[in-house]
Amino acid sequence: HPTAPADLVPAGQFVGGVNRQVTGLKPGRGYLAFCWLKYEFRGHQPTQLRFYLGVDTTGQTEDPNAATIDWGMDQIAENVPVHEVFARAWRTFIPTGSTASLWLKAEHPTSDPAFMMYVDGVNVRQLADTTPTPVLETLPLQIDVTAPLGANPAPAGITVRNASAAGTLTYSISDNADWLDVEPASGTSTGEADPVELRFNTAGLRHGVHQAQVTVSAAGAANSPRNVLVNLTLTTARADFDLDGDVDEADFGHFQSCLTEPGVPPRTEVCRAADMDDDNDVDLADFVIFQQCIGGSDRPIPAGCPR
Repeated sequence: HPTAPADLVPAGQFVGGVNRQVTGLKPGRGYLAFCWLKYEFRGHQPTQLRFYLGVDTTGQTEDPNAATIDWGMDQIAENVPVHEVFARAWRTFIPTGSTASLWLKAEHPTSDPAFMMYVDGVNVRQLADTTPTPVLETLPLQIDVTAPLGANPAPAGITVRNASAAGTLTYSISDNADWLDVEPASGTSTGEADPVELRFNTAGLRHGVHQAQVTVSAAGAANSPRNVLVNLTLTTARADFDLDGDVDEADFGHFQSCLTEPGVPPRTEVCRAADMDDDNDVDLADFVIFQQCIGGSDRPIPAGCPR
């Protein structure tokens, strides 16, 4: 259940409201996490509810949005879509240290869903007949970078290591985006954290968010492959109305078409961006600000231009 009103959001999701540290684990061994799950519906389709058993091998319990939490699969998706279910939800994991944290998360797309949900008997048990094997650890699990349109952000980094005392981990690294390169593309670890550099080439990319995935694979590792999500956000100035990375005659033409009198709201939604001083009109004061942004076609936007 949510632990406070602040945990509730309009989508009916509580933000990782239940978590607990698990200590005394043996790195490289297999573990089973499971709980009893019951939910009842009154008026909404049960296929709308989602429930996840998350594992964070760093053991942290402060941030429910941390990229280190592996939420796994939706535990309800495999159940028969009936209006009352009592079942056991489970997943396996391999810790990279002696402490991990277990997280429970539920979400529903309706803001006032008529359902009740119960979670009980949460357990973590070591699997039988498991011997230490190489364990692939990649940190962090998500990279977020931002840069102005037309510029390359500074390189980012992840680390790869064998989190088990067992043997040597031999790994390879790949990505699925033309604008991303990783170096090195392979390596070995006997326990040390190897740095991997992520380099960006944004030429030809448009304004907005671009996503890629870095995949680290290691034959013989029980938890291979591991994926790292990369979010690249390219920003531009407010005066770059056509989002092409410069402020030129085309943008000036758009600004002219949006001019009003002081106190007269912008004519259309697309003209609201021309309200540079956010006073609900497009007048001379906005033009003074716009002038600071003019750099010319295919030229850098002046540094003083508001973004």
